[in-house]
Amino acid sequence: MKKLHFHDIVMKSCMSFFCALLLCSLCVSCSKDDDDNNDDEESHRKHAVKTFDDLFYFQDIFEEVDSLGNFLHRSIGQPLPTLDEDTTHLFVGVNNIDEALKYFDMSLAPDVSRVVSVTHNYTYTLTDFYGKEQGTVSFAPGTETNHVAEITTNLPGLKHFKRITFLENKAWPKVANSGKYKLGDSREDDYSVNYYVDDHCLVANYTQKTVCVREKSNGVTPLYVGISDDEAYGDDIRIPSKWCPAIGNASMIAGIIKSDFDFFKACFDMAGIPLSRDLYWFDDLKDYIVYDDRGCIRLDTGDIDYWDIAWHSPKKRLLMKIDWEND
Repeated sequence: MKKLHFHDIVMKSCMSFFCALLLCSLCVSCSKDDDDNNDDEESHRKHAVKTFDDLFYFQDIFEEVDSLGNFLHRSIGQPLPTLDEDTTHLFVGVNNIDEALKYFDMSLAPDVSRVVSVTHNYTYTLTDFYGKEQGTVSFAPGTETNHVAEITTNLPGLKHFKRITFLENKAWPKVANSGKYKLGDSREDDYSVNYYVDDHCLVANYTQKTVCVREKSNGVTPLYVGISDDEAYGDDIRIPSKWCPAIGNASMIAGIIKSDFDFFKACFDMAGIPLSRDLYWFDDLKDYIVYDDRGCIRLDTGDIDYWDIAWHSPKKRLLMKIDWEND
């Protein structure tokens, strides 16, 4: 029998290791291919979301910021220098406290446990995705003339605003011109998205149809919502853009549409937009190192799921919006 030297033993061990690694890779690849061929929902879905980043959700309802926290635009609330020079103090026009409470409720993530108060005084603690406390947000009836209610915050991570006053519409200091589009009206816009391939910046051009689901009002921009014509993978270049809503706005849109789904379905049908009871991608990606989950939402229920896009290739239409225009 041939005697094995140390060098031979090392070489054989290395060969065994690389063979095992290759076999493992082939198994994973085959498994991934099998999963991709199996396109039913349960093969892709990771979980229905139960916890949220409450602070980001709250921020997103009123103001949109980029990944670094830089201000992009407001959609609900605006400063009124004639009433307060502090630009972190925003104002929204309402007719009564019930309208103010609706804005407050929509700004709270679904995992915030609500209570009932006959005096309309509320204070809630916000938490991140892992349950870590982020601070508090409070709602109370107004104490000054024409102030219907106030939202005050103790949120160290909140960007660009701290307080919201709900002002009686009749006391609004300047007349708000009504927008071009009324509820249910449709429009069509061309837009571009930049993306990179091998460090080269390229431009993709798109056309998007949308329907007005919220008219312009005092301190509130109009909201136009659309669905992409095509189905896309969860890493589509249109998702991380201002045209695709983050989780707060996606949930708010669902809340509006599900309140009268048949009406909005008819409006979308007239505009040629494929609104259905399907799940739509929105702009939220959770990185779990070994896999990535992309968020998607049903507009008829508001239910949110996260689907694995690292090891599977599910395709869905994109939820799209315009909320940065004043007209």
